[in-house]
Amino acid sequence: MKHLKKRRKVFSLLLAIFLIIGMTMTSGVPSFAEESNEEGETEIESPLEQPDVKISIDPEQVEWAAEEGYKGANDDGIEEDAISQNIIVTNTGSEEVEFVLAGFKEMASHEQFMVSAGGMEVTVAPREGLAPGTYTCVVTIGDWEDRFEDVEVPVTFTVTAKEEEPTDELADESVDDPADEPNDEPTDESTKTSEESADKNDSKDSEKKDTTPAKEDTPPKKSAAPNTGDDNTPALWFLIMCAVIGIMLGIGTKVPEGMRD
Repeated sequence: MKHLKKRRKVFSLLLAIFLIIGMTMTSGVPSFAEESNEEGETEIESPLEQPDVKISIDPEQVEWAAEEGYKGANDDGIEEDAISQNIIVTNTGSEEVEFVLAGFKEMASHEQFMVSAGGMEVTVAPREGLAPGTYTCVVTIGDWEDRFEDVEVPVTFTVTAKEEEPTDELADESVDDPADEPNDEPTDESTKTSEESADKNDSKDSEKKDTTPAKEDTPPKKSAAPNTGDDNTPALWFLIMCAVIGIMLGIGTKVPEGMRD
């Protein structure tokens, strides 16, 4: 009998323990309260209320282009000087949302793009070294607590081929230096210079006309010797003068006959 009493006590104690544990576990399960409306219909209210979050994004689609050799994202992330586009997330609901998540819909997009999120702003940029062409991806924006469904933003990025610079020979052939081309229109300085030189020449010509007598008005010089028409006239006159002087000397030195011994 004593053994039976002990067994009953142990059984009662275990039953009490199980009841306490069961009540503790079931206390966390939400209960549903039933309320009757005016029409007598029973409504069941859930204690789990839906969060008031209304998300909008700007822009809803991203498109841009860049020339080959652009500065893009690298393994270190999206730097400030990288070409990128920002997507602004706005919540107009009553519940506050401070941060969002960002990623790609397809994992392969990570090879061509990079995305990052900070607060309510998402940044997407192409990776460096993409060849000329068009690249697309889909950026997904979500919430840490799943208070709103993921939003998808289509992204399109185009790489244009870099224009080749012409060589020196092609540049010489295609581009003419305007300085080498003759300028038919006279400039103001050349016009002034030509006018000044013309005025100087006119003044010189007028001075010459005033100071130099005309050849037609100047009488020809008369020659002391007769014009014999011979080019040796000076030599002939020299001989004649010598003969005259000799004759005069001979006459002057002749002694009269009365004075001779």
